[in-house]
Amino acid sequence: MTAKEYANAVSAACFIPHHFFRYYDKSGRQLGELAVCYCCGGVDFSPAFRNLRRNEEWQFDFDAVEKMLKEMGVPTEVNCDA
Repeated sequence: MTAKEYANAVSAACFIPHHFFRYYDKSGRQLGELAVCYCCGGVDFSPAFRNLRRNEEWQFDFDAVEKMLKEMGVPTEVNCDA
């Protein structure tokens, strides 16, 4: 994302994630979480892997993860209004 694209970017209003990917160490302690909202296309990392510069953004392959979820029988259209 360029600085100009960042300046003109908009954010989705809903971000009510229904899919969470949690990461654990060998002792079972949670290290982080990736929250995904397929309704608005929002993604959040907690804790953040690193602070992003003003014109940077994380990339997330929604299609590949959606395919994986559907293969597992997990719906992605959870409570999304048409």
